[in-house]
Amino acid sequence: MSMNPFEILLQLLGLAPQLVVAGACIFYLAKKGATPEGILLTIASVVSLILHAITAVVIPYLMTNGTMDATSIGEFYSRLSFVYIIIGAAHAVGFILLILQALKAPRQQNTF
Repeated sequence: MSMNPFEILLQLLGLAPQLVVAGACIFYLAKKGATPEGILLTIASVVSLILHAITAVVIPYLMTNGTMDATSIGEFYSRLSFVYIIIGAAHAVGFILLILQALKAPRQQNTF
């Protein structure tokens, strides 16, 4: 039993929000240059997008074809959870750095 194209499309639609976040991070990195927060946010969002694509499309495909058994899938997901923790921490640190930078920026006075 294999995945039909409609099932694959539904899995890929779940990638849309992460694709938007990754695009925004890449845009920020392109506009601001290689700042620490931009690099952390971009790397974390792109790696998260790739890992989500693997877990949303590749793993279900391998499961339906019988290529991976339950033990292999369990080992894969346990390793993947560790990577997600590191990626989440990198994303959090990048976001905190971005907030701190925004708070340090001089405020402009509105003159009406």
